[in-house]
Amino acid sequence: MGLDDAGRVILGGYFLVAGILTVLSGIAVSWNKYAGFTNGFMRSGGGMTFAIGGVLAIAASLLGIFVATPLGIRAGKLGATIAAGGKPPSPEQAAEMQRIQMKLGVTSLLAASLLTLTTIAMAVARYIP
Repeated sequence: MGLDDAGRVILGGYFLVAGILTVLSGIAVSWNKYAGFTNGFMRSGGGMTFAIGGVLAIAASLLGIFVATPLGIRAGKLGATIAAGGKPPSPEQAAEMQRIQMKLGVTSLLAASLLTLTTIAMAVARYIP
């Protein structure tokens, strides 16, 4: 995180840290509010719905950390290699970039779906007895 070789800010690193801090703060607040997840609320429908939303948020974060980030790094390195060559990418490079972009697209769609379900779960949890 910080600056790349050209001195530009790497925004992805900040998003990564923000995601981790968001998940950790959600766990800490829930732990404090719900007595270490042992009180009766956590056994209610609403409590379980909040917990499901939290698990989905953690899954989306892990997907971003362990799948999307390495793919983004690979795409950046491949793009730098292609740019340094000063010519159009070879068929192998183009195919590899296309594979990476496809995987990133699927990963992004899955993470967005998980976060949508997280939002829905946390929005309706208060209405579930």
